[in-house]
Amino acid sequence: RKQFLEELYCQGSIDWSSFGNRMGIDAQYYFASEIESLKAFEKDGLVDLHREGFSLTPLLGRLLARLVGAQFDRHFQSSRSQIKFSQLG
Repeated sequence: RKQFLEELYCQGSIDWSSFGNRMGIDAQYYFASEIESLKAFEKDGLVDLHREGFSLTPLLGRLLARLVGAQFDRHFQSSRSQIKFSQLG
């Protein structure tokens, strides 16, 4: 996942086949739930999805790259599930 995020932040795009070959995984299968979450970002104009992968849009996607990348960050995902709110009463 570290290499994935580095590539996304530096290159602004991910090619599933290329990344998967380098890492020895089926990237589309490995990141299936994260890919599903990218559809909302596409609707908001942050990413362009295509069969081969996805890319950050030039203006908005690059500006909010860390928001997109957080979908692929296990540490961020686990910390979100542990957020606790104060209770009154």
